[in-house]
Amino acid sequence: MHTSEEIKDFLSKRAALAATITQKYENGDGVFGVGTDVEMITAVPQSDVFLDRNFTVQGLAYCRQSPDFSASLAGKWTAKEAAFKAMKTLSKDAGAAMKEIEILSGPSGPESN
Repeated sequence: MHTSEEIKDFLSKRAALAATITQKYENGDGVFGVGTDVEMITAVPQSDVFLDRNFTVQGLAYCRQSPDFSASLAGKWTAKEAAFKAMKTLSKDAGAAMKEIEILSGPSGPESN
């Protein structure tokens, strides 16, 4: 078991290690779901097919203007995955409608729609 300080130290020395996002979702019946996702930044595909299938033009534009496209893309992807898990939607693997989940960046950080 590692302390939170050890984990923070480990992550700070490996900036390209992972992006982590937690999303909360309320389904209208007062039931909340929480989803978390961790990905290696280098593990998030950047092929045109993957990007077109999973990101809107606006989402990609945001990532492209970022100082680190790969890290920004991984952050958006993990946020989408976390939101997907929070909604408890049955996965269709590569057929899941991830493009329909848009992660916006507001003044206080990422927000999902």
